Amino acid sequence: MTEHIQKGLQYLALAVVLASIIVSVALVSSANTVSTSLAGAVVAAPVATATPSGNLATATPRATATPTAELDLSAAPLQGSVDAKVTLVEFSDFQCPFCRRFYNDAYQNIKQDYVDTGKINHAWMNFPLDSIHPAARPAAYVAMCAGEQGKFWEAHEKIFDEQNTLEPSGNTVSFTQADAIEWVGTIAGIDKAALETCANNATPDDQIQSDLQQGIANGITGTPGFLLIGPNGERKLISGAQPYAVFKSAIDAYLAA
Repeated sequence: MTEHIQKGLQYLALAVVLASIIVSVALVSSANTVSTSLAGAVVAAPVATATPSGNLATATPRATATPTAELDLSAAPLQGSVDAKVTLVEFSDFQCPFCRRFYNDAYQNIKQDYVDTGKINHAWMNFPLDSIHPAARPAAYVAMCAGEQGKFWEAHEKIFDEQNTLEPSGNTVSFTQADAIEWVGTIAGIDKAALETCANNATPDDQIQSDLQQGIANGITGTPGFLLIGPNGERKLISGAQPYAVFKSAIDAYLAA
């Protein structure tokens, strides 16, 4: 009898061990199944919470596809035909290497094919990035002062051409307002003394500030930036020193409208 009891207890202990093993295997299998399911699941992004009061984040403005803010070109230097039904408005920075790239590349073809032929107007708006291009605003003073003598576009070309000479690789050139005055002062018909007086007194600054504000309001966030205005007042934003083909396609579409 005692022997049977001992064997029964042994069987019971063995059964308990086997049951424990079976339960453990089941739990591991279940965990693996859950893990595999989660691996293929799409996890929702956390919901953003409001920025605490007193520490508000400032959002970077995004350029819009159809900017419609006020745009006053009455004081902007213009070249082309007053009868042209399309206007290309350039927001630019005289020390910006990408603006100079546009000048060296796409601008030359745009001027030859569309501006000089009277098909479009080209307007210049100053957009100096003062924090990284300290010479941009002083150079803009010089160019706008040259404009008061009817020589803006000659000054525009001279300022970029001189930088090309100093840095043909296309990198940013460091120069001063005095340098810009010397460059522009060599243009035929320029009164250099009057140019220097005007630039040193920064008389065009209000116009430059207006250009900046209008650019920002119309989605310009860097240089060069462009607004192409069609025959019915519709607008297209073009950002950066794009290839000539990009401008050609957009201009031709408006001319055909």
